[in-house]
Amino acid sequence: MNFQSASISDVEKEFAIGFAIAVYKDINQVARLLRMIYRPQHFYVIHVDRKSSDQFYQAAVEVQKCFGKNVRVLPRRESVNVRWYTFAVLEVELIAAKTLLQMGNWKYFINLTGQEMPLRTNLELVLALKALNGSNLVEGTIKRRNRKRVPKVDLSFQVS
Repeated sequence: MNFQSASISDVEKEFAIGFAIAVYKDINQVARLLRMIYRPQHFYVIHVDRKSSDQFYQAAVEVQKCFGKNVRVLPRRESVNVRWYTFAVLEVELIAAKTLLQMGNWKYFINLTGQEMPLRTNLELVLALKALNGSNLVEGTIKRRNRKRVPKVDLSFQVS
């Protein structure tokens, strides 16, 4: 089975997005999410949590086969044991971003979990991102609480 998009506007075709999708359960939901957001010009990296069963991992690999070469499930050896509110969450994003950079050129990085669903169409998303003109929507604060959850880590690749 192949899930190719029926109609894509010229605006969408010229605006590639890199998606990192962190999953750990409900493969049907993951497949539904991919069907909704998939476009052949975008790039997708799926990270299956290390705690997930081998059966779930293999199901994710099978879902990947329904799409183009622009969808990759990270190898099991790169899987991270994700615990929310720890560095592991960021580590998943960094591993996915590194893989996405190797896959092709994209303009924006969007991180999702397998339990999310889009609220806008791909065209609406592309138009909103184009309006940002290279800026981003990331806000951050430095808090002193829970510092033990964020170890000092040297990143293995350049992030800018």
